[in-house]
Amino acid sequence: MKDKKLVIISRSFAPLVIGSPILLANLFSSYPGRLEAIAGWQYGAKIDPEFKPPCPTTYLRMPGSLPQRAFDRYTQELIPFIRLFIIRQLKKMKPDAVLGTCPSGEFFIAGYQACKKLGIPFMAHMHDLWEENVPVTSHKKEMAIKWEREILMNAERVYCMTDVQKQFYHDKYGINPRLLPHTIRAEELNNKSVFDGAKIKRKTKKIVYTGNVSNGMNLDAVQQFVKAVDHLPKEYEIKMFVSWDKELCQKFNIYHERIIYDWLPMSEVQKEMQEANLLFLPLSHKNASMDEVHTVFATKTLDYLVSGSPILAFSPPDSFHSISAKKNGWAYVTDKDDPLAIVEGILKVTNDEILSSQLVEKAFDEAMSRNPEKYATELYSQLP
Repeated sequence: MKDKKLVIISRSFAPLVIGSPILLANLFSSYPGRLEAIAGWQYGAKIDPEFKPPCPTTYLRMPGSLPQRAFDRYTQELIPFIRLFIIRQLKKMKPDAVLGTCPSGEFFIAGYQACKKLGIPFMAHMHDLWEENVPVTSHKKEMAIKWEREILMNAERVYCMTDVQKQFYHDKYGINPRLLPHTIRAEELNNKSVFDGAKIKRKTKKIVYTGNVSNGMNLDAVQQFVKAVDHLPKEYEIKMFVSWDKELCQKFNIYHERIIYDWLPMSEVQKEMQEANLLFLPLSHKNASMDEVHTVFATKTLDYLVSGSPILAFSPPDSFHSISAKKNGWAYVTDKDDPLAIVEGILKVTNDEILSSQLVEKAFDEAMSRNPEKYATELYSQLP
């Protein structure tokens, strides 16, 4: 078999600490074939120098913060420029196939157009829903409606993150996507996670939330979590590792005097998660695209699953998170949109050693089902 070459096209990539770069780095850490990437950059995105890309990467990055901010603002108008950049890189790289990632429509469209011009098979990897995630009032809505249909109906192959998302696009377009889900680096699966029962007896119990805050995905759920803090006993210590500063947290009503806010390198955040009595996993109950909430699997869940700490999933009852966690037992589910329900869940899990141990065991089982070697090898073997 010819050692075919794959090129990834993504709006963002490591070392940017954002959802898509993390899931791509995990998946392609075990990729057996030749691989390169073409990626954009994003002003203000957190960077971790220890978070390395899984392959040689060519970045479309502006020279300085002001040009980068302008580029980020007018990305839609710059699609022809992005397309030209991608065409030039693809001519140098000479791939057998391209994997374009969405949620970023501009790089997704430009990559598809470049592949169509050069006659390179284009495969779509849908990290999130596209059209449904764009507000009706956004100038990008028309672009999403037009190009989602065009690309997904004509792509060589469409990959989805969950079975629910696969079914969504099958129902919408009559296509048959394949599963290419969130995975966890193989080395993180070498040692089975177990719950440390001594945490139950600690005087100070630690609750941790880590990840981005997004109006479209979890802001209202995080606001409910912050309200819940008023009802937690004083021995509970709450930490939130988010990219927002104090001013932004206050502006969007997720600031509380009892909460410790910080942003640390990924390795240090992992240590904080391992020491926690409970990890909070929120999804929007009312402000987001409910189609997205129904189909999405949050990237932060991956680190939670192998942390050795129990997870509390605060998400709507018909979301993939709630359905999967209840079915497979990898998190304690609180699906009532009420701060007191969050408090009840926290108190129950953090004071029950047997329950905490069961949740951690099932979380590791879920992690094992997401071994990247399986999915990366399948992707490589099925390249067009």
